[in-house]
Amino acid sequence: MFRNDPDIVERYNSEFVDYYHHSDQYWDYKNNRENEIFANMFNIYSTNNENVVKFVENHFPDTSSQFRRIFGLGDKR
Repeated sequence: MFRNDPDIVERYNSEFVDYYHHSDQYWDYKNNRENEIFANMFNIYSTNNENVVKFVENHFPDTSSQFRRIFGLGDKR
């Protein structure tokens, strides 16, 4: 979702939230960023890990809000 941005990686680490990453070259392929955002958000909300959901809603409010709206998940908890 964040192209290996070191500030965001540090945020994940400091808040003890697991994250998965791809090589920098991976992000250069057409549509990979969009596909990964969808895959990550779907995984986050379907597994419903409270800490991860809170993290995403706190640090990526626009993305999480749009995802919740599109899938009819309503307002933040």
